[in-house]
Amino acid sequence: MKKHMGKKGFTLVELIVVIAIIGVLSAILIPTMMGFVRDSQITTANKAANEMSEAISQTLTKFDTEGYGMKPTQGATAIITVDIYSDSDTIKWKTTVSDTNSFINQNDIDWTVAGTGVSSSDTFVDNANIPQNLISLELMNYFPELTSGHAWFAVSGGFVRAAYFNEEGSAQAQLETVFNSEGNLVATSTVDWERKLCTWNGENSGITDDGLVVGTSPAIFIGQLAQT
Repeated sequence: MKKHMGKKGFTLVELIVVIAIIGVLSAILIPTMMGFVRDSQITTANKAANEMSEAISQTLTKFDTEGYGMKPTQGATAIITVDIYSDSDTIKWKTTVSDTNSFINQNDIDWTVAGTGVSSSDTFVDNANIPQNLISLELMNYFPELTSGHAWFAVSGGFVRAAYFNEEGSAQAQLETVFNSEGNLVATSTVDWERKLCTWNGENSGITDDGLVVGTSPAIFIGQLAQT
């Protein structure tokens, strides 16, 4: 009879060496992969912010051709915010427009009427006199896949000058500012849209100080700003 050869296993030292090698590789590769994932998320968020900015600008251009767009004056500026949220399992969009006196009211169309949460069951006809709701309906048609989020748009001359979008649905004060009397966005201690700089979280562009991924249009990068 043939003698069975004994199977040799790993020694304890060999196992320790293998585990150590795996640990070293993990320490190198995991942060790198996390960086790739983070960068991909930021790129996607920036793209969303840019597409929403274009949609807002197109919507305001449409309103302008219909006679109730922004007033053709240097001081005609506004901040538009859009919230996407779930209400009793129904996705709703709500638009809020500041400085409504920067827009033209025509016939029964009244910009001062506050926007309400509208859903896919609402119609343009039913909201024909409420421009803030019309913006929501237009955006809903552009982005039917969105189920949550918060968007901020700084608008002048009927076009978006700066915007951010956060799919988590929370406002980000460090990215927000106002227009001055010349129609330029004011630099703050945390963001300068003209220079495309933000303090972000101190380490990465696109990551806020509370750790959220936020897309911007135009894309703004990390930088230290003077105190205002």
